[in-house]
Amino acid sequence: MAVAFLADWCAPCRLLRPTLTQVARKLPDGVLLAEVDVDADPGLASRYHVEVLPTLIAFRHGRPILRLTGSQVNEQLQDALRGVANPRRAEE
Repeated sequence: MAVAFLADWCAPCRLLRPTLTQVARKLPDGVLLAEVDVDADPGLASRYHVEVLPTLIAFRHGRPILRLTGSQVNEQLQDALRGVANPRRAEE
């Protein structure tokens, strides 16, 4: 699972949303991509020490294993999330 921490007022977040939508469609089975509005849920953002927007955190077995901050290119996100889905493949 990966969670994108975003805010409506954040220009880079608005630019990233279409990329997140495209990437989510291409994710392997078993990888879920969710969005959290940090203004609506500041406690969750605080719990994961989100200080920069946008921030994407990938989890495995409930633990953060990957953190990306700032705008990302479609290919970067796809590669990172494929590695989350299949860690052996990411090591190759």
